[in-house]
Amino acid sequence: LVRDGQLKRISKDHSLVMRLVDLGQITEDDIYTHPQRNAVLRSLGDKPDVEIDLFSVRLKPGDALFLCCDGQWEMTHDPQMNEIIAKHDDPQAACEALVAAANANGGDDNITAVLVRFEGYGE
Repeated sequence: LVRDGQLKRISKDHSLVMRLVDLGQITEDDIYTHPQRNAVLRSLGDKPDVEIDLFSVRLKPGDALFLCCDGQWEMTHDPQMNEIIAKHDDPQAACEALVAAANANGGDDNITAVLVRFEGYGE
């Protein structure tokens, strides 16, 4: 979620390193270099039944939703992503700049970025 110009994580990565952060065993900065940063605890397709997390967030005019994969956030940490999103009014231009930044920072994984700006409620 991007609200008032600030990027705020509203979902949880189902990974070992995020679990370690939640337990206070490592810091969020440690996620990027931890040797088991790619260990996934939950995924689609590994079991017949899917366990999903559901929650709702009330959007305000001017908010934006940003969805990205680990190939993006591992290469461009939150402050850099926040800066890039704030710099571009056009979501397409923001995503292109985000992917370019991830590639420039070493981009050794696939990279996906989606940005949706919320202008307000319809009548």
